Amino acid sequence: MATTGPPTFDAEAARASATKVASGEKRQPGPSGKLNSVIETTERPVSALSDTAGRVSTLDGIRVVGLTEDDEVFYKGFTAAQRRRVRLKTDVRLLPVLCILYLFAQLDRGNIGNARIEGFQKDLHMTEKQWNIVLAVFFLPYFILEVPSNMFLKTLKRPSLYISGLVLAWGAVMTCHGVLKDFGGAVALRLLLGAFESGFFPAAMFICSQWYPRQFVAFRMSIFMAVASVSGAFSGVLAAAISTMGGVGGLKSWQWIFLIEGGVTILLGVLTTVVLVDSPRTSKWLTEDEKRYLELMSFIRDNGSARVEGGPTVWDDLKSITTDWRYWTLGLVLHNVGACGLGLKFAVPTIIKGLGWSRQHSQLLSAVPYIAGTCSALAVSFFSDRCSVRSPFVLLCLSSIGLGYMILLIVAVCVGKSTPGVLVGMSLVTSGVFPMAPLCGSWVSNNFGTPARRAVGIAFIMAVGSIGGLTGSFVYDYKDAPGFFMAFGVCLGLAVVAILMVLVLIWSYLRSNAERVGVTEEQVRSEYSDKELMELGDKSPLFRYTL
Repeated sequence: MATTGPPTFDAEAARASATKVASGEKRQPGPSGKLNSVIETTERPVSALSDTAGRVSTLDGIRVVGLTEDDEVFYKGFTAAQRRRVRLKTDVRLLPVLCILYLFAQLDRGNIGNARIEGFQKDLHMTEKQWNIVLAVFFLPYFILEVPSNMFLKTLKRPSLYISGLVLAWGAVMTCHGVLKDFGGAVALRLLLGAFESGFFPAAMFICSQWYPRQFVAFRMSIFMAVASVSGAFSGVLAAAISTMGGVGGLKSWQWIFLIEGGVTILLGVLTTVVLVDSPRTSKWLTEDEKRYLELMSFIRDNGSARVEGGPTVWDDLKSITTDWRYWTLGLVLHNVGACGLGLKFAVPTIIKGLGWSRQHSQLLSAVPYIAGTCSALAVSFFSDRCSVRSPFVLLCLSSIGLGYMILLIVAVCVGKSTPGVLVGMSLVTSGVFPMAPLCGSWVSNNFGTPARRAVGIAFIMAVGSIGGLTGSFVYDYKDAPGFFMAFGVCLGLAVVAILMVLVLIWSYLRSNAERVGVTEEQVRSEYSDKELMELGDKSPLFRYTL
């Protein structure tokens, strides 16, 4: 006698069901016991759905439209132990792939600093001004392309193919760095490298926000930043090892740095097409119940099938975000952090070499600040998730950056050469810089009520923040190397300004929450339907901002 497997939350069947209800057909149960909760569809607005399709329920403190009673019972009955198991399986299957890709993204963007002390700038006959331009142009495509990239990503059924294409492209560009002959070629390749890398980090953040509950996102994002700090340490060690190949095949050591790291990136791009997961439904390593839970979790987090006729499009969301001063402010905070961190990232090997160390010892010692950044990124985001707050930890990180630059400035102006002082100062800076992107990304994710606004919002603040890399490239004037006392002073000022901006944001969120507390839920629901409130997202009078 045939048996029927456990019911699943079938997204495709749900879309079909929604369309049939909208067109007046009677809703039928799904085949093989599959349930047909209605999810967001572009075929018909929610106003056309029947009362059954528009069923409203409350789960995890979120009001959801279109969830069947059977799905609601299943979701509530999915135990805490089962949920932890799903998160662990997702961690094992998803995070290592994204982390390795991000590791090489960071290596490929930052190895130019290691190549410089191996003779890259000298062999291409670049002046200090030209060197600053080569560093800066990498970040220009970030500002232009990050938001369109994430908007495009949302339209794809297989984001893994898009990401693998980006990896292959920037790996090829990195390999071409190994045969550069002049300044013009360096500018062109750095522009292309920035263009292809720009889509990866916001895409990774968005993918994580789709696989995990909101309160577990920051720690996963912090793992990326830990990888970024590991890349700084690994880059120095790897460059020290590769530098011994100078002369092999008639190539110089800086050429081998680009060729080897670019070649490995290309290989990873090929593997990504196979190993990077797209959605729970296509993931064979999940049980049917686990697939159903993850799809329901995503459905619930995004408020279900709520879609008001004439409701906001992604372009409306983009306009709303770009005209909201709070998201510009948070983006500018990341800009200041980027200027403080990315400018230093390229300069670390030069600063340490200026203390009197050999090239190989400079490459190795440049790992120290990044080890500190790794520990900080993991610890800060872990406790931020545990406490379910963001702003106190943001202020802590900015204070660490300011203190680090204060120490570096004192050493540069008053002490001169002090390896311990320089390493402590740089370690405090990296300890503050590396947790900031996941903290701010999670803060934005927590404070957007719809997935479309979340995708656009994350990419927007990252795009504004990416200009900080361009700023930092010019703040660190290599005429001042290796002391960089002017850069240290400017970055100290940027950290102080960022602290003030965050304090203004906190005040604004507190004020908005206080104003909404004065309006009762009964008053709000008398003026808005459930569907309208969910479409409003963070603009809803019932929404509370995370601090």
